[in-house]
Amino acid sequence: VHCLLAAIPALKRQHPNLKGQLAGAGLEAERLQEAWTALSQGDGVGFFEVCRELAYISRNPRQAQDVLRPLQAFITNWTAEDAQDAVNAADCVEFLGHQGRDEVAALAQRASVMVLPSVVPEAHPLSVCEALAAGTLVVGSDRAGIQHVLSLAEAELSGRSLRANTTPDVFVRDLTE
Repeated sequence: VHCLLAAIPALKRQHPNLKGQLAGAGLEAERLQEAWTALSQGDGVGFFEVCRELAYISRNPRQAQDVLRPLQAFITNWTAEDAQDAVNAADCVEFLGHQGRDEVAALAQRASVMVLPSVVPEAHPLSVCEALAAGTLVVGSDRAGIQHVLSLAEAELSGRSLRANTTPDVFVRDLTE
């Protein structure tokens, strides 16, 4: 999700009416909200630092490095224009907190697109299945279960896989596209 947050300012520039909603509660949700606050103030380094702390809290050091690699490559190329885009996008992300099953189903039905840009393997992404069942376009990374579900769905439903295994600096840009 940290890569999705990094992509939102450029998406907002391309789509001025963009509104994003993030459902979920707990430590990761709270820290991601802190990271978004830093980013939406134009502080790319502060954004990365919060994401780095979160990665090392919830993972072993090697996994944390793998999770951070795409974001680090993106932030390394952070420009003044990116910072201004982030400030301009400050109001387009809403953190919803915990949502029950019925609320998640309603969110999936109202959404234009559901994004699961995981940089770690996902066994069976129930959220992807729920969004596809609601007829919502899904964009997800090419990781394990996500790739499998989307490869089945692309022929019949709406789904697009991201290349999570490409060079790290491409992942956030590819997610934006």
